[in-house]
Amino acid sequence: MKRTIFMIIALIAVQTAFTACGTTDTPSAAVPAKSSNEIITESQNTETVLIKINTEGWGGQIAFTDDGSKPVFNDEYPAQSAAVNTQKGTELILSAKTDSSISEDISFVNWKKNGTVFSDEPVITVTADEDCEYVAVFMSGGGNSVDLESVTTLGELLDLRSWGSSCMDGTYVQVFEQDGIYYRAIADIDETTSQAFFELSYDDEDYDEKCNELLSPLTVNKIENISAAIPPQEELDELIGKTGEDLLNDEWISFSFDSVSMESYMQHGLFAYIVVFEGDIQAYGEYSDDVIKPLTVKSVKYEGLGDPADLNNRIE
Repeated sequence: MKRTIFMIIALIAVQTAFTACGTTDTPSAAVPAKSSNEIITESQNTETVLIKINTEGWGGQIAFTDDGSKPVFNDEYPAQSAAVNTQKGTELILSAKTDSSISEDISFVNWKKNGTVFSDEPVITVTADEDCEYVAVFMSGGGNSVDLESVTTLGELLDLRSWGSSCMDGTYVQVFEQDGIYYRAIADIDETTSQAFFELSYDDEDYDEKCNELLSPLTVNKIENISAAIPPQEELDELIGKTGEDLLNDEWISFSFDSVSMESYMQHGLFAYIVVFEGDIQAYGEYSDDVIKPLTVKSVKYEGLGDPADLNNRIE
């Protein structure tokens, strides 16, 4: 018998296309033919690149512009992700801030570019010179920081930002975040406490209080650093050229597929990824894994947590 509570930040994709155009007055005199070099230069100037802008963590907002103006945040509908197809060489201003409507202690950590720390300034100006992804990293629970080396009971961790839990076969797992790093605590749970836990009702208005009362005394046997197990981009790049069927046979799970962008949101063990495929798509009605099986992996990017509360997903 297993109860799993897991939170995945919903992905909100906002596609915005920017084009540049201009008008010129045509002179009455004949216009000389353009040289081949001039034609090549014009062609290069119309090249576009795809810039993705996302957040990592909880409680953050992002905004951006590509015209030199100051980014404006929409507090009612905070953009958590965006995909911008813009002219190569365009300068974008990216801005990140914490959501003021959230009472928890949230703070901006840094911007990452393709998984590597890029800047610790919340407002940055970048040049669209290649397809890439910028991620604003936020952390929560800073005001409830705990010395993890001295933790003995689960109750010492329950005030930290939770990212899921599970209870099965005499073991309770709590996934939490501190200082922008994900961890999981593993504790033993006796049969009596386990039974009482499963008998709790989510509809009970005192559910959280009763749950914490049961779990707080549990002895923590181990705390594992989940973030340390995030695979480097170089390792993910080794998947390029494999087929969708290869991934599925290796226990990757596909939750969605966009036939326009050729992107699939996939989970593999501890983490989730955005996998971009290439190839010919067969006509289909309702999506199934058969759609991506013959396709070839073009790129793989780390997206966030998958199912770290499941101890079958080991941390190497």
